[in-house]
Amino acid sequence: IAKEFQALEVNREFVVNRANLSSLAIVTAGIKPTASVTTVVGGMKIHIPVQGVADLAKLKDQLIKRHAGLAKSIQGKESRLANDDFIARAPAAQVEETKAQVAKDQVELANLAETIAGL
Repeated sequence: IAKEFQALEVNREFVVNRANLSSLAIVTAGIKPTASVTTVVGGMKIHIPVQGVADLAKLKDQLIKRHAGLAKSIQGKESRLANDDFIARAPAAQVEETKAQVAKDQVELANLAETIAGL
């Protein structure tokens, strides 16, 4: 993670300008800002405050819909992985890819839940 923070610090000006930010705080631990959207990049959680920038009610509705869709997608993939026929017939690479996608989607689902709870 230290490498990721260092890369972010080295590219601070680029990130601020490219993302049209008023400021950028890089911390290793701290309190999540209220009314912020959370995403994960590598080993870092990035919190983007959206208070006054976005319609929070509309954003929350969109995130709830995204959460529901992602949960349904995860459930479908997990059902496939629980199916012995799928495991027996699918190429091993496809099975591993599906497992990796489920793990990635579960992280995103948790972040969506965290963001929704904070809005």
